[in-house]
Amino acid sequence: GIVIYRSAKPFRVITSAAVLMDFGGWTLIGWQSTFYERVHHLPPEMYSQLLAFIIPVGGIVGGIGGGFLSDYLDIRFKNGRR
Repeated sequence: GIVIYRSAKPFRVITSAAVLMDFGGWTLIGWQSTFYERVHHLPPEMYSQLLAFIIPVGGIVGGIGGGFLSDYLDIRFKNGRR
């Protein structure tokens, strides 16, 4: 079960990286509303619709783009070698 995965170093590294990325992403999302209100003096009605569009679209584009880049690098550098 889970004990096998916890003992595997790649699993721990990838899980730790995912936790840090998630923490950073949600911190940024929480900070954006304060930034737009304090720095640009925008009301929530103005920036909320834009953020509701940009955040998911950016995530989708980044995920698909990262997949294509990963596939390209896998073909170009098989097993991490040139």
